[in-house]
Amino acid sequence: MNIDFIQKTPSVGLADEARRLKIAGLDIIELQTGDPDFITHPDIVTATHKALLDGATHYSFSSGLPRLRECLAANLTGEFKVELSSENVLITHGAVQGTSAVFSALVEFGDEVIILEPNWTTVDALVKICGGKPIKISHLMTDDALLELLQKALNKKTKMLCINSPNNPTGKVFSETRVRALVDWCCKHNLYLVSDEVYRSIVFDRSHSSALSFYKRHERIIFIDSFSKKYAMTGWRIGFVVAHVSVMKKIAKASQVQVTHVAPFIQIGALEALQNKKVVVFLETMQAEYNMRRNILMRLCKELNLSIITPQGAFYFFLEVGRDDVAFSNSLLYHHSICVVPGSSYGSSGRGYIRLTYAAQVDEVATALGKISQTLGAKG
Repeated sequence: MNIDFIQKTPSVGLADEARRLKIAGLDIIELQTGDPDFITHPDIVTATHKALLDGATHYSFSSGLPRLRECLAANLTGEFKVELSSENVLITHGAVQGTSAVFSALVEFGDEVIILEPNWTTVDALVKICGGKPIKISHLMTDDALLELLQKALNKKTKMLCINSPNNPTGKVFSETRVRALVDWCCKHNLYLVSDEVYRSIVFDRSHSSALSFYKRHERIIFIDSFSKKYAMTGWRIGFVVAHVSVMKKIAKASQVQVTHVAPFIQIGALEALQNKKVVVFLETMQAEYNMRRNILMRLCKELNLSIITPQGAFYFFLEVGRDDVAFSNSLLYHHSICVVPGSSYGSSGRGYIRLTYAAQVDEVATALGKISQTLGAKG
């Protein structure tokens, strides 16, 4: 594998450039990164600090602290009505490393991995690093059309299907009907189904349907989640993977080679996040705030004649600009001090769009939308 064929994650690259410009003295409105503008709950920080003082600074279990894995297994069992144990759970260095471990364990040279796009571009890169070939199919269509396209893409080299709901960058949330159909299709063809659900706690207007709830129907379902978005713990770098024990043994082996283990004091902080009742209230507050921001800003988009895909979850607007999205994004950054991500970074179906987050102050996002509207000539 030649690393020169791997593109740097656009949102990360733009974030670095925005930081460079800020250091140079420019006032940049940073809407490119999916990083909650909430501070991690203080009880989580306190528990982690105590763990450090108590000496939780040494090597630990490669798959994660047993009590954290047991807690997650119990929570997911109750939530999705499936029987899981700690043996089904792997603690990872964020969802990125979790995804990397999954592909490293299961994707062999020449395997094809179907990815529903627009999608998080790191997935494509990780498939390529493992010697696999990403096969991209747009999910911005009806259920029937999607299954037809999946069937056309299927061949002897197909190894797995990767989905993401709520979706980054569109905010679309798959219906239970769609998730069930995708699970059944993977089951019929004996494919792995990798379901990235890191935004599942942030949904609006409809309930979230998880692939994990169909675990009994297909033992090749792999569920990926993270503490990053739900608990405003992006910088902590802790996530988890859930899979059948026979599959998990392979994934855990790959993870051990990659990172040995996640820092034990961070895992203790994550356990506090799961068990502290005050944190539950904190999560409800964040969810309500995101919903309020979304509603306010959607009304503003309508007033400004800006066309967006209505977000049903996550905290992004996928906004149609109707022109070269890369050139438009660069112009926003260098001429208007607004940092967004060009939609084509998420696949060909994202061309002509930009992604901006509303995990930021409403006033900042509103200012950015106003400038975007003026630049497009949509109003005034």
